[in-house]
Amino acid sequence: MATILLKRGLITNIDNVTLQEGELALAYNADKTKIALYAGDGNGGKVLVNPDVTVPTKVSELENDSNFQTGDDVATAIASAIAATGHASFKKVDSVPTADAAEDNVLYLVMNSSTNHYDIYAKVGNEVVLLDDTTVDLSGYATTADLNNKVDKVDGMGLSTNDYTTADKDKLAGIAENANNYVHPTSHAATMITEDGTHRFVTDTEKSTWNDKLDSSSTIDGGTF
Repeated sequence: MATILLKRGLITNIDNVTLQEGELALAYNADKTKIALYAGDGNGGKVLVNPDVTVPTKVSELENDSNFQTGDDVATAIASAIAATGHASFKKVDSVPTADAAEDNVLYLVMNSSTNHYDIYAKVGNEVVLLDDTTVDLSGYATTADLNNKVDKVDGMGLSTNDYTTADKDKLAGIAENANNYVHPTSHAATMITEDGTHRFVTDTEKSTWNDKLDSSSTIDGGTF
């Protein structure tokens, strides 16, 4: 296989270059926008094979046979793609549309008679599916009234199931107020006394019966026959 010898340098130096037979030289200007091709003639000289070839430095100077896209081409393509996708919009309908009738990028609002809120449907692929509904369940959240009636937590204290009423408070206050003014009653009803084996009450009837009995000094006259 033959070897191609190639020299390269500024065209201003080409006169000082010696080429062998078959040897080539590329000579270009300072900004490398033009190139000339020289070949050795076999007699120590050189011949100009392809003079002043202009080297393109801009894309616009090339033939766009591969259909490269310009900045404007890219911007236009992007704008067209975005326009083709469309923007989702809402539409109220009386019933869920069929897949054939449904439009792309449209969210259909269908009133749900059970919840009195709208269900949201959309065309996905070749079918219309339920995406969500607009019902918001707040049953687990506190209302403003609940917050207004809440009891603030006090550090070191807890809540008791034994409710302390106003009546209980007034009763304790009355006891405290009268603690030093207590007067013991002069008498107590017999019904307040609890009897036991060595402490009993005697009724008037029992006392009368006992009084009518003979004592140890009484005598009994047996009478005569």
